[in-house]
Amino acid sequence: MHIEPDEPLDAETCEGDVEGRTDLEKGVLTNVSRAYRFYESSKLAIGEDEFKSDPDFWSSQFERDFEIIEERLTMEREALIRGKGLIEADLSGLQTPTFHWERVGGLRLVSFEQFILESNQGIFREDRFYCDKGRLWFKKTVLGLSEYGFPHVRKVEINGRWLLEVSKNPMGVI
Repeated sequence: MHIEPDEPLDAETCEGDVEGRTDLEKGVLTNVSRAYRFYESSKLAIGEDEFKSDPDFWSSQFERDFEIIEERLTMEREALIRGKGLIEADLSGLQTPTFHWERVGGLRLVSFEQFILESNQGIFREDRFYCDKGRLWFKKTVLGLSEYGFPHVRKVEINGRWLLEVSKNPMGVI
């Protein structure tokens, strides 16, 4: 079902004007009305400027999204009518990933990106650790670490590798 962006369609009229229509006509009007409302709400969600930047792309995207949603709802409806629940995926063959944390001299070693990911998720629990800044600049890395509550950072060489020793609390002299 393709809907043009400037197609004049009054969704309220389509839904309200069903007297004397066949079931097929009622179904078509309802579907067109739902598609139009979906299209308009999607257009509002991305914003007028973004939509106008490439209306053909966004129109086809909205059309695909609507078709996918309709297909899934139809599958659910049919499953409920038949009295069967939706088929659940068999996850028994999947392996659970195991995370290993590299430790250097008793402290955990993480990359700056991993630190940011875990901190944003609220799962970073270390008070003191080593950080591999990768290709980031030292000053930018230190600023990022301090924004997350780790103001104490110093460069250290461990096994020929330059790392940052990071702590919430002041550290002693090396």
